[in-house]
Amino acid sequence: MTPVAALIGISFYYPFHVLRHSDAFELATSRLQTSTEPAIRLGTPITIGLPHGAIRAFSGMEEANLHFSVTGPKAEAQAFVRANKIDGPWVLQSLVLRLDGQKDIQLVKRSAAEIDNDRKTPGLARPN
Repeated sequence: MTPVAALIGISFYYPFHVLRHSDAFELATSRLQTSTEPAIRLGTPITIGLPHGAIRAFSGMEEANLHFSVTGPKAEAQAFVRANKIDGPWVLQSLVLRLDGQKDIQLVKRSAAEIDNDRKTPGLARPN
């Protein structure tokens, strides 16, 4: 394998590897796997696809915006995740499961006031 081919391979592999092993992705997939609504709609076992999106760090805060496929024996869906980390653990702000032709399933939805409070009081334990 030439150095250029290796570099191209790494440039495609690395972003997926980082997202797939991120705390934000693991938190979201854990919530999906333990929630009853996805199991009812998709069936079990649930298979999680590769994440796409970004994790950004700025002003002492990290923010993740991710999406990935979720499949089960009954149906397929897309999951959309927003999470942040402010001087403490990752906190899910929003986790939505979108099945074709059906209403979105809000597994996590925090209000703007809750999110704003997180920014004002970093380091406090916050629920997911």
